[in-house]
Amino acid sequence: MNKIIKGDTVCVITGKYKGKLGSVLKVLYSINGTIKRKMVIVSGVNVCKVKTKSKTEGTNFVEKELPIDVSNVQYWNNNLKKPVKLGIKNVENKKVRFCKVSSEVI
Repeated sequence: MNKIIKGDTVCVITGKYKGKLGSVLKVLYSINGTIKRKMVIVSGVNVCKVKTKSKTEGTNFVEKELPIDVSNVQYWNNNLKKPVKLGIKNVENKKVRFCKVSSEVI
């Protein structure tokens, strides 16, 4: 089970977009040899302009969100109004995520 999943509200904790909030649009997994990496695409974070070719005259520029590493984001808890760490525990033979600060199940 993953701690960060699609639809979660997260806060960026490092980098150019530090402190910015956004929702997770997609979680990406890549296996590069023996290294497993998890990346997330967050709405409004790490945006760049990409040039696209069109069959008609002229070029178009499209804004696109690029992935960032999952270690650079933390789950945003709306009740506490701050980023928190998540844990995983078994409740009635099911794995659930919980907030390590307030111990509430998410």
